[in-house]
Amino acid sequence: MIIRIGDERRSLIEEHVRKLKDFIMSPETQKYHRNLAIESMISAVANLPHKAFIYGALFALVAKSDAENSLTQDIMNATIE
Repeated sequence: MIIRIGDERRSLIEEHVRKLKDFIMSPETQKYHRNLAIESMISAVANLPHKAFIYGALFALVAKSDAENSLTQDIMNATIE
């Protein structure tokens, strides 16, 4: 979904970004697939720069939902590496 997001009608982008944020922030994803989620976000931004605004919105929603800022920090650290 992270790669295909934004390919659909504009009216669906907001809904899909929120669903993707909910999936990334879900306890199951955080417990079992955290690193994969981070790597997928970084890879998508690097390989699909024309969708940067969508990934920026996704990151903002993740950061807003990340009460401990641990995921946000991990994404930032992975981006810098």
